[in-house]
Amino acid sequence: MPSIPAPRVPLRPSSPDKPPVLTVTGLAAAFTHRGRKVSALHGIDFTLPSGGSLGLVGASGSGKTTLMRAVVGLHPATGGTVTLDGTPLPASATRRTREHRRAIQLIPQNPLGTLNPSRTVGSAIRRPVTLHNRTPRAERDERVLELLDQVGLPADFASRYPLRTLRRPAATRLHRPGSRGRTRHPRVRPGDLRPRHRHRRSRHGPPRSTPG
Repeated sequence: MPSIPAPRVPLRPSSPDKPPVLTVTGLAAAFTHRGRKVSALHGIDFTLPSGGSLGLVGASGSGKTTLMRAVVGLHPATGGTVTLDGTPLPASATRRTREHRRAIQLIPQNPLGTLNPSRTVGSAIRRPVTLHNRTPRAERDERVLELLDQVGLPADFASRYPLRTLRRPAATRLHRPGSRGRTRHPRVRPGDLRPRHRHRRSRHGPPRSTPG
């Protein structure tokens, strides 16, 4: 996969006084297949301006999902660097600080598949609220209901289980910037979207940053 050229016309020009929020330099990744290492990414370079958006388009199997996962730290990079606000990040999410994990949050391609079927919808939303300690304990249940309302889901969904309640469109809402993302206030939101979603929801396209 070749280096990604800078967009001709940025959707939101970055401030000249601020450095890029995300810089990827020489990123490489591979898979192991039948004992052999197969290269999936090689020499990927791109820059995401603060408050801007960048769309990545490619054929199926070209490495888009692997790139998003490598940026987030869910797929081990074999080379290169991911820099957030001028700070190089460890390749693995498990070695990044909680602040770094909060700052880059993936919007998955299969939202329903990422929800734990043994947890209620409310529990799935409450978990990041609790882990990142952004809401007082007494207000967490109310915050869950607020987030459901913001994405147009009824309050009684909080007590339901995802596989019995949600179909793909409803599950997708939980991963929009208005729901679980807002529990963590991410700086960058890489979105791994299917082609039909890229067309209809291009304003949420991968990756996107919030003004800082």
